[in-house]
Amino acid sequence: MSHVVTIRISDESRERLERLCHYTRRSKSFIAGEAIQEYMDKKLWMMEALEEGLQDLEKDNISTHEEVLAEWREKAGV
Repeated sequence: MSHVVTIRISDESRERLERLCHYTRRSKSFIAGEAIQEYMDKKLWMMEALEEGLQDLEKDNISTHEEVLAEWREKAGV
């Protein structure tokens, strides 16, 4: 199911959106929907990772920089 959302964008963004629509032969709605989805995916991943890190910090479940590097090197076979 899809929903209608109204947004305000600058003249510059509108012009760029129209150019992208022209080059990709996609609608403004399609391009805007894809952009919003990509933005949300990145931001939610970041916010959920930060929340997880804060929970680990509260539980005193932390690693030093050296411990992290050693684990990465071990996994990489270095």
